[in-house]
Amino acid sequence: MTNEAIKNLSMRLGLYPTLRKIYDSVIKPSNAREIRRARDLYSRFVGPGDLCFDLGANVGNTVEAFLGLKARVVALEPHPDCVEQLRSRFGRNPNFRCVPKAVARDPGTAKLHIAPASQQSSLKPDWWQEHVSSIDVEVTTLDRLLDEFGVPKFCKIDVEGCEQEVFEGLSRRIPVLSFEYHAQEGEIGRTLECLKRLHGFGPFRVNVSPMETFRLLSDEWWDYEASLHFLSQEAARVPDYYYGDIFVKYD
Repeated sequence: MTNEAIKNLSMRLGLYPTLRKIYDSVIKPSNAREIRRARDLYSRFVGPGDLCFDLGANVGNTVEAFLGLKARVVALEPHPDCVEQLRSRFGRNPNFRCVPKAVARDPGTAKLHIAPASQQSSLKPDWWQEHVSSIDVEVTTLDRLLDEFGVPKFCKIDVEGCEQEVFEGLSRRIPVLSFEYHAQEGEIGRTLECLKRLHGFGPFRVNVSPMETFRLLSDEWWDYEASLHFLSQEAARVPDYYYGDIFVKYD
């Protein structure tokens, strides 16, 4: 029996949460270590009962980190296979809510371009060099999510190149958020536009967690101008900083 068949059978039998923990801890312990590092990082911002959004939840490692902090989690994910895994993995947890939608500038529908690895699927047709198919998915906006669920204490955004479009659907501040950045030529402009739009909601401080390290790069948080300098001047020249997550917290 293939791994995919085992996964599908375990979901039908209600055994997926247990088998997933065994897989992460024994077969691929790097997954368990990543979840622990993520939990340690997010514990700086999130506590019991806090509302968190996970936009681009994929199969739920960040969701698990948030739930481990006793937070309430609203997970947005448009990929049907990932939605099935999220619901199988966390659906019995009363602090978890899965919304099977993408997030962008305007509500409606859009094409999700499916990549061989689910985490590389994107609404952008040119985001990954190879897509195996595309499907229509529902789209909502951050403003609509805030209206429906309330303002989260923390919002994590990992939407494969569509971060700027997500922020174009937001008209108010979220206390703390993170979003994926890419500092290479051709990508840095979108990242800087994201910061510019967020700065329009008021003064903030910025830090960076590069290359999925789950650690903040600086002991000191930067102001808007310093963050622009880092991204446009330093990050683009240092391979270890080419991509990662920008953390923004409002003063």
